[in-house]
Amino acid sequence: MDCEGFQEALLAAPSAADPGAAGAGHARGCPSCAEFLALNQAIADALGSGALPAAPRRVRGALFAELERLHPRPASWDWRALLTPPRLAWAAGLAAAALLAVRVAAPPAGPADGFSAHKAYVAYQDGPAVTAG
Repeated sequence: MDCEGFQEALLAAPSAADPGAAGAGHARGCPSCAEFLALNQAIADALGSGALPAAPRRVRGALFAELERLHPRPASWDWRALLTPPRLAWAAGLAAAALLAVRVAAPPAGPADGFSAHKAYVAYQDGPAVTAG
């Protein structure tokens, strides 16, 4: 078994700690594959035990700052670049048209004499009016 075949077989194995009989023999005779096996087992043990703590906040901040320095975001990702006067005017016109459409499509407010749906419901619940007589 060659080194590339050993490493591929180890990565494809269901258990990271099981290189197989031929792989174990190869790892004993090859220092780089033995190191790869040890590293693979350490990673599997760390992931299996759930012992990976969260990185401290300052480390995360430094990491994100370094990533931003190495791979800066394009200017198109800045939301403030989207607020140009033509776009704002277009958005305001669209909002006004939507409000007008809602107002036109809304049902009328009802009669002006103060008779409301609530009063009609109460009158329905009370039943026919009984007059003393």
